[in-house]
Amino acid sequence: MRSAELEREFDLLKRAKAHLETERPLREMEMTAEDKKRVRGFMFLSEKPMLYALNVSESADLGRDLENAIAKFKLAEVVSRPNAGATAICGKVEAELADMSEADATEFLASYGLRRVGWSDYCEKPTNCWA
Repeated sequence: MRSAELEREFDLLKRAKAHLETERPLREMEMTAEDKKRVRGFMFLSEKPMLYALNVSESADLGRDLENAIAKFKLAEVVSRPNAGATAICGKVEAELADMSEADATEFLASYGLRRVGWSDYCEKPTNCWA
């Protein structure tokens, strides 16, 4: 038994298959809100948003290194795609911050010329965090 809803779902899956065969993830496929709702139940991995996290070495110019990491590692084109983003962190600094009080952390970051680092810095930009 065919229903109109099943037909629409089948058509969507055929479009998704054709899109995937072009070697592009589903997160880049144009879909209506209704289509997104239909495909969500399948939980396709390539539909999920992608976040690239770059671990930058600690340095005297950490602020600049973090700021320039995406360009340095040539990820600008990749993160310009739909539902993709990137952030740079310094794992060593993040680990040290985890054990500090807020006042000490603020002073420590200031010594690098930073106000925020890592995920908190990434999410401060309104277009970056996915709901």
